[in-house]
Amino acid sequence: MIDEYKQARVPAHHVWPQSFDKSDVLYWAHNEPAFGRQAVDLDDANTVADLPGAAELASYRAQGIRLVAPPTFALLIADANGNILPSQCAINAKQAGSPGPWSARHCMGLK
Repeated sequence: MIDEYKQARVPAHHVWPQSFDKSDVLYWAHNEPAFGRQAVDLDDANTVADLPGAAELASYRAQGIRLVAPPTFALLIADANGNILPSQCAINAKQAGSPGPWSARHCMGLK
């Protein structure tokens, strides 16, 4: 996929490669760094329990994964008064250096 972008002379900063397979994202990060810088690890969690915690997000960053995209349900919760608040997943990502959620800013960046 990256070779096709390069052959078409698409600038790397215009490309946000995405995969549900973490090994794809790691490959891009390590072997195609210009494109891997914006590679997105799509999280396919089905429940809150399946989401990565703060330590796991830090581990992703240490491995070279800069951007993660959790499912939308994982980003918000409602408190007892019905106020909408950031979820623990969103808080963890922010503490890891998130620029914002996928739906609003393309992804959750891990600095």
